[in-house]
Amino acid sequence: MEANNGILLPMETDPETNPSVSIFYPQVIGDLTPFQGQQFETLEEVYDFYNQYAREAGFSVRSYSSKKSKDGEVIRKEYVCNKEGSWSTETSGVVKRRRGVGRESCKARLVVVKSKYGGYVVTIFEEAHSHPMTTPRRRHLLKSHRRISGVNQLVAQQLISVNVSTHQQYDILATQAGGIENVGFTQQDMYNSNRDRRMKIKGHDGEMLFDHFMNEQEKNPGFIFKVETNIEHKITRCFWVDAISRQSYKFYGDAVIFDTTYNTNRYCMIFAPIMGVNKYGQTHDKRNCPMLQKSSSIVDKDAFNGMDNSSSSQDD
Repeated sequence: MEANNGILLPMETDPETNPSVSIFYPQVIGDLTPFQGQQFETLEEVYDFYNQYAREAGFSVRSYSSKKSKDGEVIRKEYVCNKEGSWSTETSGVVKRRRGVGRESCKARLVVVKSKYGGYVVTIFEEAHSHPMTTPRRRHLLKSHRRISGVNQLVAQQLISVNVSTHQQYDILATQAGGIENVGFTQQDMYNSNRDRRMKIKGHDGEMLFDHFMNEQEKNPGFIFKVETNIEHKITRCFWVDAISRQSYKFYGDAVIFDTTYNTNRYCMIFAPIMGVNKYGQTHDKRNCPMLQKSSSIVDKDAFNGMDNSSSSQDD
């Protein structure tokens, strides 16, 4: 049976008020167990050490309270078990969403104070818990131990760029890590991270597109683009073409627009890639893509003028 509930001891309490209360001591090797008098340079080190201890023990931690000096410097900080406290029994008539983490009046905590020699020192360490520890197989679900690393965020962004859905991204990362218990976060965390990323770039995606075009032009002067905006500075039309497409147009001439889409993106703009046919009768992508508003004609004259002008200005 897989379990790591710690040593179970009866709690000394009034048997008439709560006769069945028990306490649990986590079983963690000494090097990872905090102790009174232990010193740390920063509060980040304090949290990281206590959180690592909590992971080995099988519980989650959270910041509870802090006290600051007149200068705004934190001189006392307290971290507690995530099951500290208890839910209010008062009914206000408002139905609240039930959450998975319950409060069980756990007294486990770690308190540090600012040392006169610099850094922080542990003054209180309550090791006993009022609940069993989480089993190793489920520790990755505890809130304070879930974090999307920078590497995983970068991989997720690359997968997003090729239209891989969020749940498929998580499956890929889980396979790479050897199982979901080794990923370090849940699928819901990934959904939340992708949502936050979308909110962060909201309202700035037009600028990002323009910056991307400028970077492409710096790498290859043969890349040209045109962006038009309305009075609200929102993109109404844009067109881009690279050097390879311009050369192909010079050799093979005519191009046709097909496979246009509308209302298949959040911007409600028509995406109209320009395709061509080479001397072998094969269709090839000319890497020219105008994006047009609904009010624009699908066969946009300016787009073709841009193709023609870009071809004629090509020296080679």
